[in-house]
Amino acid sequence: MKCLVLMVAIVFSVGSAEDQAHQEDDFASIRKEAVAKCSKEHNINEGAIKDILNHIQVAQDEEVKCWTNCVMKSLGILKERTIDWARLEDILNSASKNENKTQVHLLVEMCRSKVDQADKNECQVAYSLVVCKIKYWNQLGLPKGNWE
Repeated sequence: MKCLVLMVAIVFSVGSAEDQAHQEDDFASIRKEAVAKCSKEHNINEGAIKDILNHIQVAQDEEVKCWTNCVMKSLGILKERTIDWARLEDILNSASKNENKTQVHLLVEMCRSKVDQADKNECQVAYSLVVCKIKYWNQLGLPKGNWE
């Protein structure tokens, strides 16, 4: 009986790890598609994209702001100047391989209190969110990205 329970536990933990890996692969694919789509729509250089995706910095440029808006919309994070904080947290957890849930939750809560969603300019709302995310991502010691 103990052996059966142990085998069931192992099967569920392997299945769970496989599900998590599949979700991370799905997110990586969705993110790649969003970046490609938005890069075609907005004139933003590859270096600026790498800086954003690797949590280094985001340039204060109108085209970059609208690119961030496009990506946030494509990922389902931003809808009509309204940030879906739960979706953001899920995506950030996936990006950090669910290894930093406490820090990610703290980051989301800090940005929720800092980002002004009342701004009429959707590009500015998205930009403010990305600036906040990068700032706290780095302050909390979350891993740098590896976008090539």
